Amino acid sequence: MKQIVKELEEAQSILLKHVIKPGPEKVSLEAAAGRVVFSNLHAPFALPSFNKSPLDGFALNSLDTNGASQTNPVFIEIIDEVQAGDTRNDLKLKQKTGVKVMTGAPLPAGADAVIRKEEVYYSRGRIKLEKELSHNTDVILAGSDVRQGEVIFKKGDYLTPYHIGLLAALGIQEIDVYKKPVIGIISTGSELKKPGEPLSYGQIYNSNHYSLAALVKLLGGDACSFGTVADSISKIKVLLERAINTCDVIITTGGVSVGECDLVRNAVEDLGAEVLYSRINIKPGTPSMAALKDDKLIISLSGNPAAALISFELLLRPYIYFIKGSLEEPPLKAVEGVLIDGFHKSSRQRRFLRVRAAYEGNKWVARQTGSQDTGILKSMLGCNALVDIPASSPPIPPGGTVRIILL
Repeated sequence: MKQIVKELEEAQSILLKHVIKPGPEKVSLEAAAGRVVFSNLHAPFALPSFNKSPLDGFALNSLDTNGASQTNPVFIEIIDEVQAGDTRNDLKLKQKTGVKVMTGAPLPAGADAVIRKEEVYYSRGRIKLEKELSHNTDVILAGSDVRQGEVIFKKGDYLTPYHIGLLAALGIQEIDVYKKPVIGIISTGSELKKPGEPLSYGQIYNSNHYSLAALVKLLGGDACSFGTVADSISKIKVLLERAINTCDVIITTGGVSVGECDLVRNAVEDLGAEVLYSRINIKPGTPSMAALKDDKLIISLSGNPAAALISFELLLRPYIYFIKGSLEEPPLKAVEGVLIDGFHKSSRQRRFLRVRAAYEGNKWVARQTGSQDTGILKSMLGCNALVDIPASSPPIPPGGTVRIILL
């Protein structure tokens, strides 16, 4: 069986060529955080929709303060009081009159300035001003936050809690977002058991399924479990067919190396799927495959836990980012930094080290999180970045300069 070997960037490009975004759905404000906007959203009205006071004080017409000074004070008659939420729209100021206002109160017609209550002398229903006010002094103008008809969110925007607050301020109860991509997860391996089941000698618990499902959920997808399947071409085919019929993309783990029990490629080809690549020049994660069936991707990762997780970060994180509707560059930023503890091995293949990266002393620094062996899962704890070591690299001395991919 001929291997189709690709470099990492080639594999990433192949996956992104087959991004098919799900359609739209309406969700409530409570369910909108973390979702992606399906179409441009216009403001139904201005925000604020009226001129209002940013403080407790007195609202008046600035023209009535012309010439005011300590030696020539101006007196303004206070004819009413307006609080936040006052719905009267027929209140109008006459010359040399004003109103007492509270923070957030709408300004009456004719008022174009507000003065703090502590800046004036108030007695017997009038205030004494000893300074001139200019037009719109301490006034929050209608539309100063959002203009009516303005595009407030664009197609592809990621909705944060701050977006949700703006939606609520505009009275919007629902918003059109991309449906969550449904991502099927199949674990292959006769040795795998569910956590909680008794283990016989030689069996292990299936960690890949749970960590990958958690990653899918954190990235905004719906993880759909198809469980664990034994090393059998016919059984793998049955699960793959079921997943293809119900999911947008399928992830499998295990069964993609070159051993006699690595049967995922056989099952995929028996389904009539086109294999796009069957191996990637990276370590860990060399055994990796992508195939296309009915315009849906089957992405197969190594069964080794660290290899599966690192491959997911490098291949599926950017893919899911786009398939859920995001239009910006994928979230894999690379920076130059130093590897504090170095790496004692030569790297024949391109290698990715699990590290903890931080910005310290005006530079990025990285420290290994533990053993870099393919089957070691513990060193994923605390890992927030990967050090990208080119192929044919010698050992890296402590403090050596490296390329760090931030996760």
